[in-house]
Amino acid sequence: MIRFILVVLLLLGFLISSVPLLIGTTQVGKKDPMRQQRHSLQVVQAMFRMILRISGVRLKVKGLDRIPEGAVLYVGNHRSYFDILVGYTTVPGLLGFVAKKEMESWPLLAQWMRAVNCLVRCVRRGYGLRRPEKPLRYQLRLLVFTLYLIVVIVVALALITLGERVLLFFIGHLDLSRGILRVWDSLRFVILALLLFATLG
Repeated sequence: MIRFILVVLLLLGFLISSVPLLIGTTQVGKKDPMRQQRHSLQVVQAMFRMILRISGVRLKVKGLDRIPEGAVLYVGNHRSYFDILVGYTTVPGLLGFVAKKEMESWPLLAQWMRAVNCLVRCVRRGYGLRRPEKPLRYQLRLLVFTLYLIVVIVVALALITLGERVLLFFIGHLDLSRGILRVWDSLRFVILALLLFATLG
């Protein structure tokens, strides 16, 4: 917990104190973009190394000699935010990550992300999920469908678990014939299949 607090304080301190540095690198980028990228990357790498040291992370890197010259695409498992820190501190040369659009809402962090070649993408648009044009109607439709799905699940569970004892109780109290028991046993899974097919299809 102490390490986490130290990392948060270090990160906040860096973001606040690095405003003049960020302005300077932006001015350099207008004349020489490659120099700006290298300078920004060196600053961010130094910061990430400090965070890794405070967090108590020990790195063991294998296969750096197998990285080819030129452009390379790295595909990671992305188990935590430390993937970014480890990636920027160990991979040689210029590097950029693909980030969620929500990260742009963080002031100063978004500027540093752009400075170190982060490519910001909208996850919803990437999966073909667009913002609904009429949000209220969309939410009402979602609510109705959820309630319908709950009813279907309850009916499906009733169809599966409604056994012979319950039916015998109803047959005795409602004066029904015992043929209903045989019809129910033969048709209940067919009704269940049709119900689920109609819901999911």
